[in-house]
Amino acid sequence: MKKTLILAVLLISAACQQGGVDSKEAASEKETATIPLKEEPTLILQLDGEKMAGETIWECWVEYCSKESAFPSNVYIEGETDHLQPVSITRGERVKVRIRGEKPDQLSYMMQEEGHVESKSVEEDSFSVYGEGKQHFLLTAEWSTEEGDFQGSKTIGFVLNVKEPEGGT
Repeated sequence: MKKTLILAVLLISAACQQGGVDSKEAASEKETATIPLKEEPTLILQLDGEKMAGETIWECWVEYCSKESAFPSNVYIEGETDHLQPVSITRGERVKVRIRGEKPDQLSYMMQEEGHVESKSVEEDSFSVYGEGKQHFLLTAEWSTEEGDFQGSKTIGFVLNVKEPEGGT
């Protein structure tokens, strides 16, 4: 009987110690977990100071996903944006990106025009449009901590109908 009682106490003690270790590890993981943004930012596209049509295609926040799962591996830009109404723009005009909320660490776009795909970083929160005809865009903003840990991303899609300036080039 004494041996059974001692064995039971040892098993319970070992189980409690194991639980304590797990609790410490969980607390440590919580301390090192990435801090989410206070509020999800909004991306607003503007052309000549007027709001331009765009639609959120994907968004991913650290509470629900990781950087690895934030972006689809095979992106068909035209397929993601084909349902959107094109906005007319003259070649050389600038599209401005306003961010309501925390400014992203990285802002870039992918553009598809007649099968050709181009990717570029957006500097100074705006970019010029070149080429001619229907262009499909996915604009992505990404947020990270000062340490470089992923906090979230948002991708908006839009379609431009780029026209030549009046009077030619």
